[in-house]
Amino acid sequence: MLRKSFAVMALVLLSACSGDPEPREPAPSPSASPTATPPDMPDLANEESDEGAAAFVAHYVDVFNFAATTGDVTRLRELSSGCQACEGYADDFESIYAAGDYIKDDLWQLKDTAVSTNEAAIETNAIVEAPADSGRRDYEFIFELPTSPPYKVRRILLLEDQ
Repeated sequence: MLRKSFAVMALVLLSACSGDPEPREPAPSPSASPTATPPDMPDLANEESDEGAAAFVAHYVDVFNFAATTGDVTRLRELSSGCQACEGYADDFESIYAAGDYIKDDLWQLKDTAVSTNEAAIETNAIVEAPADSGRRDYEFIFELPTSPPYKVRRILLLEDQ
C-alpha cells in the first residue's frame, strides 16, 4: 500500500514537470492586501464626551467597512465587547472570504449621529446608508457604548423602518 502511494505521487510529480508549461498569471486573491491596514482611531474617539462617543462610532463604521472589504476582522472584534451583532458581522466577513468571495465597496456610510447618555450606557443613534433590496437606503441604528472610554460596542440595534 505504501509503495502504491509513492508510485502515485511520483506519477503526479512527473506529469507536472513534463513538457514546457505555459506561464500562467496568478489568480487574484480575495484575501486582505499585505499593505492594507485598519483605520487609526482618532484621538477624539478616546474622549469622554458626546463628541468622543460619536467619533468612536464613526471609527467603528470605518473599521466595519475595512473588515468587509479586506476580510481582516481582527480590529472589528477588538472594538466590541459582548456584542452579538458585531460578532455576527465578523463571522459573516470571514465566511465570505473563506469561500473565495469578496466585498468590493464599503457597505455602510455614516450620515448622522446623535448621542444620549444614561447611567448604564451611552447610546449613539446613527443614520447609516447601506445596501437594500433596491439599491441603497438609510437605516437607523443604536450603538450602545460604556459610559466612559475606552469605548467598545456592547450592542447594535436596528430600529424599525422609518
